[in-house]
Amino acid sequence: MPDAFGFNHLPHHGTTYHTCSVCNEYEWGVIVSVKERERHHARHVRERARETERAREASLRKARQALRQKGRENDIAYGEET
Repeated sequence: MPDAFGFNHLPHHGTTYHTCSVCNEYEWGVIVSVKERERHHARHVRERARETERAREASLRKARQALRQKGRENDIAYGEET
């Protein structure tokens, strides 16, 4: 089960190794400090925020295009408003 930073703590012959549950940046047999785990987790959080923002902007762009298209169709069908 991952910790607060998304790292699994895997015991192996009395030593605990850390692996990121999101990516495979750290190979098996690596012990990662708490500070590094925190930085790594913050990077994942920033990446997710960027992806969310890109999706939001794409959705907004699509909605604006649909609104413009609807306006054009209305202008064609009913004439432009004065």
